[in-house]
Amino acid sequence: MIFSMRLKELRNEKKLTQQQLAELMKVGRATIAGYEVKNKQPDYVKLIWLADFFDVSLDYILGRTNIKKPLPESNLSDDQKECLTLFNQLPADDKRKITEIIRTLVNMSESKIE
Repeated sequence: MIFSMRLKELRNEKKLTQQQLAELMKVGRATIAGYEVKNKQPDYVKLIWLADFFDVSLDYILGRTNIKKPLPESNLSDDQKECLTLFNQLPADDKRKITEIIRTLVNMSESKIE
């Protein structure tokens, strides 16, 4: 379900109709409608094409993350790499809790700026 919502959102951001996207992908419009409405899933080749075309990660388009395009690890500082390594070792429930705490802190910081 997340894939269908993400695909529609990305398509709309590029101001493309289902027909236009279908033509770019060399599939029928009904195929795109199936992805967006009927929870049909593309094969791996089409999924990779979509992620590349919309310049997002596969994890984003599949709903595994809300980060459209993560920073390449080579751009991270040593502290950021260490934090990422530690974070990735945590159980999923702890990751969710920490992510919520970070979101709250970011929102608090943004509201101080305004």
